[in-house]
Amino acid sequence: AEYDEGPTGVTVFYFPAGVIATVDVRGGAPGTVNTDWLRLGYESRTMRAIVLSGGASHGLSAVTGVADAIRAAQVDSGGTPRIVGVAGAIVNDLGEGTGARRFSPFTPDAKLGTAALRAARAGRFVLGAHGAGRYVMTGTSVSEAEFSGQGGAFRQIGPTRIAVFTIVNAG
Repeated sequence: AEYDEGPTGVTVFYFPAGVIATVDVRGGAPGTVNTDWLRLGYESRTMRAIVLSGGASHGLSAVTGVADAIRAAQVDSGGTPRIVGVAGAIVNDLGEGTGARRFSPFTPDAKLGTAALRAARAGRFVLGAHGAGRYVMTGTSVSEAEFSGQGGAFRQIGPTRIAVFTIVNAG
């Protein structure tokens, strides 16, 4: 889901039955939620969603929006509300624009996180300048910057399915 006014966005991977997940976070100032749980390598299907968001630290509220929406669905279906395993990470897409720093009041929030969850479709991952990759760039200056977006790869080996997704925002 995206806010064109930002421009910025959120990408959600939703696993209704839960998933075993791990993480590799890099960079000088990572912004994450619940990724320490993923680093521990538990072999249980505890993660229900992975959220990638633009908006720098402001985008972390998109993770909460996804967790709250999944929990509300449990209540709506008559289930007992439980703590929902949702992990997330943000990128700084508030970087340089056309010659000047871009300060936008539009950053991903809980509402955009919920919209991204509702838009999630099995077997579908949009590449390029979409979702959390809507306004990310590579390059060290405005004149050298190129929009990069999000990318992914998938492979199945026997019953094991491996998926890797990236948001490239290298400066």
